[in-house]
Amino acid sequence: MKILKKITLVSLLLMYALSAHSQVSISPDGQDPHPSAVLDLISDDEEGKGRGLLIPRLTEQQRDENLYEHLDEDAESLMIFNKTSNCFEVWINDHWHQLWCLPKACEGYENESS
Repeated sequence: MKILKKITLVSLLLMYALSAHSQVSISPDGQDPHPSAVLDLISDDEEGKGRGLLIPRLTEQQRDENLYEHLDEDAESLMIFNKTSNCFEVWINDHWHQLWCLPKACEGYENESS
């Protein structure tokens, strides 16, 4: 009888483990993540105010001194904002690549609503 209980318990745990999803939602009201997302950041609150995602900001020196020892093939697509060049950068094929840079004409621009 004990063996049957153990087999049943193990079977139930196995079924639960196989059906579990590795999805995370960060939201003010506990919404479920979108089915296609591993991480779903939901920022709307009751007042309709949205918020953005803040990418890690590093100077070129900080990036080069602190990150290189940790970068390998598993770090593909790591993203930072380079404060020295004012560019979003991504690590691909053992190199940093610029995705988008603030145009020189816009440097120092501040949004009036901030």
